[in-house]
Amino acid sequence: MRPCLRACKGDWRAYFDPAVVEAAYAPEAPAAFALDVGVTAAGATLVVEVNDGHALGAYGLMPLAYARFLAVRWAQLTGTEDYADF
Repeated sequence: MRPCLRACKGDWRAYFDPAVVEAAYAPEAPAAFALDVGVTAAGATLVVEVNDGHALGAYGLMPLAYARFLAVRWAQLTGTEDYADF
């Protein structure tokens, strides 16, 4: 899935350092998760929090994308087939 980028507070033009995001990602990461990052006034990118995909709200995602997000993670957690894999 593509990252869902949105500015929550401060300068909406500030952009995170992708190297920090890439360093925070692990190959054994869940099939669906959220990685929240922030940019300080000095321009440093910091990881704020990481949340499992089964426990996230839609936060503006299109309904089908959100359904897929939940389904793929639930199937992974339960070891069952992902019936929404279309």
